[in-house]
Amino acid sequence: MPARGDQPGTVASVAIPLDDPQGRTGRTGRPAVSSAALARPYAGGLAAPPPSGVVPDRPVLPLVTGAGPRPAPLGRRFRSALMDAGLVAAPLLVAALVGYFAIFRPACRTYPFLGGTRTDCSEAGGAAAGAWVLVVVVLLAAVVALEVLPLARRGATFGMQWSGLALVDDGGRTVSWRRVALRTLLRWTVSLEPLAMGFWWAAVDDRRLTFHDLICRTVVVEGPPRTPLRTRGNPEVQG
Repeated sequence: MPARGDQPGTVASVAIPLDDPQGRTGRTGRPAVSSAALARPYAGGLAAPPPSGVVPDRPVLPLVTGAGPRPAPLGRRFRSALMDAGLVAAPLLVAALVGYFAIFRPACRTYPFLGGTRTDCSEAGGAAAGAWVLVVVVLLAAVVALEVLPLARRGATFGMQWSGLALVDDGGRTVSWRRVALRTLLRWTVSLEPLAMGFWWAAVDDRRLTFHDLICRTVVVEGPPRTPLRTRGNPEVQG
């Protein structure tokens, strides 16, 4: 599928073909081309346009030739981060309430004391540990369901989709699920501590990159990702 748009500022589509080091043919019978051979920079774009008729094995994102994808403004990134944080916080709050009232509090003893009552939770250590385990499990499940899976499948979380943003790699392509998982882990560890310095770094970086973006070679850009191309039954791909 040839790239569209030769003028600077026009939108082009870059497809990554099936890799086959032994030179076998792809699903359509055409010779397979190595992705590495197409990753070399060329004048006017981020990656060389693929030969006509190659079969992509990864989703295609719109690229802006000449200037590359535009980094997302800080305001829109902050807005999307607030929405994603709210979506993760909702089940986390429910888990905290359940852990306290259903697990920890029943393990405490209440007895009369000076005309009133007094609660003793000194022997509720096991219940407290159980409540914390519940909170951590729900947190991990929420992060996977609301961040890792949407980024790996659509290139954007729900907050990013709402704000019109997408996550791509430094070549403008969608990010593999392994890199998404590593980026999420670094986001909640390296960038968050100390004092969220990894997030504040985006304010001074020219491409608005955080620490986890710098390490994983990813960038948040404007524009939602395209629907992934299919390798079968797609006339645009099959030619």
